[in-house]
Amino acid sequence: VLLFTDKSTTTPLARALSLDFPFYQVASSVASALSDFAVDAFPRIAVLNPDGATNFYDGKLEHKPIYDFLATHIKRTE
Repeated sequence: VLLFTDKSTTTPLARALSLDFPFYQVASSVASALSDFAVDAFPRIAVLNPDGATNFYDGKLEHKPIYDFLATHIKRTE
């Protein structure tokens, strides 16, 4: 899971979700990543699939809907 953000610290929501899913934070200053994934707004959550496809989360920034989205797209860490 990639979290594109313009924040300098990890949010409590991202910390909570990272207990169940692998999160990698990408700063807004990493222009190449923003370009590669066509990210133009923050925050943005992306799931990278093994086949190379990318699924973006477009819902509310709340734990339950994000958790449900991630649970349908990736295997939880043990």
